[in-house]
Amino acid sequence: MQEKFSIPPDLDRIIGRYTGSTKGPLALCFGALHGNEPAGAVALETLFRMLEEEPVKNPGFHFSGRLVGLIGNVRAYQKSVRYIDKDLNRHFPGVWRGESAFPFANAADAHSEDLEISEFLTAVWSEIRDYRPEQIYVLDLHTTSAGGGIFSLPSDDPQSLALASSLLAPVVIGMMKGIEGATLHYFNTRNMGVPTVAVSFEGGRHDDPLSAQRCLAVAINFLRY
Repeated sequence: MQEKFSIPPDLDRIIGRYTGSTKGPLALCFGALHGNEPAGAVALETLFRMLEEEPVKNPGFHFSGRLVGLIGNVRAYQKSVRYIDKDLNRHFPGVWRGESAFPFANAADAHSEDLEISEFLTAVWSEIRDYRPEQIYVLDLHTTSAGGGIFSLPSDDPQSLALASSLLAPVVIGMMKGIEGATLHYFNTRNMGVPTVAVSFEGGRHDDPLSAQRCLAVAINFLRY
C-alpha cells in the first residue's frame, strides 16, 4: 500500500502552490477527486517538495507561471471512500465562473459533494483571480480499481489531445462522450474565460505503489509541456 497524503486538520484542500520568477500559465493539478484514489495527492505532494529543492540542486532551473495542487474531495479522502453521497466527478456544473454563490452550496438539502464542488471551485477561482493568467492548463490525476488502467484522457479539444500525447502514456479518445459532469467538461475556454486546456490521467490501480510514481512522472511531463 502506498503512503497516504496527510490532510491538515482545517481541511485545507490546497496541496501546494509554486510561483515562478516570470509570468506564465496557471497550471492546476488535481488529486483525489475520488477519495479512494490517493496516488494523485501523494504525487503532487512529492512534486512540490521537488520544486522547492530543484533551484538549490540546479542553479540553472527556471520556472514560468504558477502551479497549484488541490485535493478534489477532502471529506471522501479522509474516509478513503470514492465519495460520500454522489460521485463528485460526475456533477461539475455546465457553466459557473465564480461570479456568484455556487448553486446548492447553502441549500439545506445539499449533499456532501455539493459542498465539495463549491469549496473546490471557489478555491480554483480564487487562484485565477489572484494570478490573472492568460492561459490555464489542467491535469486531473486518477487511478482505477482494476489493474492495467494506465492512460491519458483528452477532451474533444485538439490542444487537449496534443497535451495528452505529450504525457508519454497511451491516449484513449472518445471515452468522455459517455460521461457527464467531469472536470474535462467544466475546465474549458468557454467556462474559464481564458484559453484553457485540460486532460485527465489514469495512473494504474488504487493500491499499486507505482501509481503515485506514474502520476508524478506525468505531472512532470505536464509541466514541461
